[in-house]
Amino acid sequence: PAQAVTPALLQAMLMRHEEAKLLEEFPDPGPTAQGNDSANVLKGRALALQALGRPADAMAAMDRSLALHRDISGLLSKAQIAELQKNLDLAKQLSDEALKSDPKNATVLMFKLGVLMLANDNNGALALSNQLIQTYPNNLAARLARIEIFLKLKQDNQAKADVDAILAKAPNAPVGLYYKALLRARANDVKQAWRIAQSLPPEFTQAQPSTAIMVAQMAISSGNIDTGAALLGAALAKSPDNLELRLRLAAVRLRQNSPQDALSVLDPVKDSTDPRTL
Repeated sequence: PAQAVTPALLQAMLMRHEEAKLLEEFPDPGPTAQGNDSANVLKGRALALQALGRPADAMAAMDRSLALHRDISGLLSKAQIAELQKNLDLAKQLSDEALKSDPKNATVLMFKLGVLMLANDNNGALALSNQLIQTYPNNLAARLARIEIFLKLKQDNQAKADVDAILAKAPNAPVGLYYKALLRARANDVKQAWRIAQSLPPEFTQAQPSTAIMVAQMAISSGNIDTGAALLGAALAKSPDNLELRLRLAAVRLRQNSPQDALSVLDPVKDSTDPRTL
């Protein structure tokens, strides 16, 4: 039945970034549409429209979907769209509404935790992460989020306890080793930090620009400037629009006494008004 297949198919197409194809294969069901299947189609179209840079159309389609079927999945989808549109207040409001139906829904709780972190509500985020870990002690994402919160609050000892808990279960887990290295770097033990970071697989280091930046900084701080530059260069090749990567690499090129290389790195953003770029 369409009601069973459509949601999974829409999700798969969105994950494959087939937004335009989704809009073509699942046309707007029209103003007289009824039923859960139409609600699912409108929800999928809303997420596709947001990905294609049509935020107003996305929100309109999502509102129509919720008018047909206001369930947790729909509320969470609208919350995700609101978050992408930088409307964190609406995103939190919608996640709270969803939690009224299912207060222990791990997916919604994790989404709300992400919103609180984006809003820099560190105390609220810490309280929610504690609640999540108490209810779901094996939820790795919640524990990683709590580590990030502890780091923001400069509570490194508490962060270390969570890192140790991860490594106790999986001694070679890259994410655990990364945070172990990061904590050593924050404690000014740069040599040990870099020694640990060197054991990280390249695919982990390069998975996120923020991770590549931190590992590169560990290399540079320990005296391995060329290695740090190589790490930043590889990350920039994967994420050429990331300004922070570009600025970091340009700074390293200057340290290497290569001003022309620094200018080459900055050339794509030479018209930026960002003061660091200038």
